[in-house]
Amino acid sequence: MRAILVNDCKLENLIMKDILNGLGVEGNIVDELQVFEAVKAINPDIVFVNLVMKYFSGNVIAKNIKKLSKDTICVLCSSSEEELEMFKNEVDHVLVTPINKEKVSSIIRNKNRTKEDDVSTCALCGEKLSGVMSGAKFCPFCGGKL
Repeated sequence: MRAILVNDCKLENLIMKDILNGLGVEGNIVDELQVFEAVKAINPDIVFVNLVMKYFSGNVIAKNIKKLSKDTICVLCSSSEEELEMFKNEVDHVLVTPINKEKVSSIIRNKNRTKEDDVSTCALCGEKLSGVMSGAKFCPFCGGKL
């Protein structure tokens, strides 16, 4: 599996790349100005993009990546859970930083799951949520926010 990391913070990129490599995912750090060329060249399975960067907003980058490659999973990252809440319907996943290896692992394991699927999985405990539970805001198994 291949991933692209788009973040103007070098330290966060290195941490995320290390986590991905530990999960058996090839992480490629890409500048926000070169991300579209990289998507064409690398054909990633998943892209992690920071919400707030110097030149572009991550949600705009994610939207344009989906135009180039609709099967690429786009994950929007930010330290502000409130800001991510505004964009969660525009991307496949949102991820609050600092990065948590378990949450990243859950996203990788469930990369083929979309918002339209009948069964989803809690990113914190990994329990399957189906039917009525899939619309829940909190996991009934661990209480974590979905």
